Amino acid sequence: MLSVCCSMMAAGEYIPDEPLFQETFDAMTNGGFSLSPVALAEKLIDLLTGELHELTYYLVIFFCLGALTSVVNLLGQDFKSRITEISFFACYTIAASTAVKCFSVCLDYATTVMGDMTDFITKLSPVLATLLITSGSTVSAGAFHPVLSAAVYAVSIICHKCIIPLASYSTVLSIANNISDQVQISGTCRLISSVSKWILALSFTLFTGICGIYGFTAPALDVVSAKTVKFAVGSLVPVVGNFLSDTLETVISGGRMMKNTVGSAGLVVLCTICAVPVIKIGVMALVVRISSAVIEPITDKRISGLLSDISNSITILFGMVATTAVLFIICISIILAATGGG
Repeated sequence: MLSVCCSMMAAGEYIPDEPLFQETFDAMTNGGFSLSPVALAEKLIDLLTGELHELTYYLVIFFCLGALTSVVNLLGQDFKSRITEISFFACYTIAASTAVKCFSVCLDYATTVMGDMTDFITKLSPVLATLLITSGSTVSAGAFHPVLSAAVYAVSIICHKCIIPLASYSTVLSIANNISDQVQISGTCRLISSVSKWILALSFTLFTGICGIYGFTAPALDVVSAKTVKFAVGSLVPVVGNFLSDTLETVISGGRMMKNTVGSAGLVVLCTICAVPVIKIGVMALVVRISSAVIEPITDKRISGLLSDISNSITILFGMVATTAVLFIICISIILAATGGG
């Protein structure tokens, strides 16, 4: 009994190279963990205002380019020369390169946080499966572990092979679509955006649905198997059968408590991993969108249209990261909720 409890108390050490998880797990087991809504709100506001202040120079650059383009267009009405068109394309090139830089920064955030989340879930999944077995949920461990592993693998493939390339193609096509009035491929850009959203929605619905189905069936079988084992130990083992049966129930209860603690710590760490990148990407999309709206009355529609399309591409990345994080959180929550009783 003592060795089992000691091994469970070291559950936080089973995930290597994750000091944040270890600290969160230790804080939860020692009773020193707390989530203050006021403190969280203050940190969120500070992060948002800090990001907005840091990205203000992008807004200034886009506004200056819009004002400069407006001046170029006014001069073009008087002089009507190729110099005016060349000046516009110079401004457009600067605006496009700046917007692409914004997209590249968000792409780096997205790929990094996707790798961090999938790596963490890959490490957490076997530990959670082991604790499910320790807590008597053997059927759930055999059902949920493959589902969670498949979700991690499939979502990683979908994001890296589908969503990220689609967002990149949308950015390139947006530049080509707005460079001239003769080029019209806005329908293709909208199609790419729609396909990306449908892929994310389908992935989210599929994996949460599968987890939900297992959540209804596997725990019922766990209850039956646990009661069968307890009855067999109490009836078939002579002399100390009842004592072993009660001890087994205590071990299972302790395992269930540690499983919930590990799962809760995993949820906290997962939220911590994705929170900052999601906010950074969202604020960047907001800044580019605001820039498009602010300069629209004073600049050429091609530049405002470019910024609007680039903002849509960044929003695709935002949706990808946010959807993946919510998917993992819901999967782990369903596992904890489905195997919490019994």
